Amino acid sequence: MVLTINGEEYSFPHPITVSELVSSFSLAKKQIALERNGVVVPRSQFSRICLQNSDKIEIITAVGGG
Repeated sequence: MVLTINGEEYSFPHPITVSELVSSFSLAKKQIALERNGVVVPRSQFSRICLQNSDKIEIITAVGGG
């Protein structure tokens, strides 16, 4: 399975959930926004949504500061 994540292609050996994707990038405990094919995915849905081949994912991390 191939996903485009923030403009780069990544291969995965099998379908994964959004939650598994986030964990694979060590972002599970960070404040992020995730978009799948142009639609924002609420964090409450991360474990329910299984990604499909050719999905386009955008992940934005929040940066604190003042």
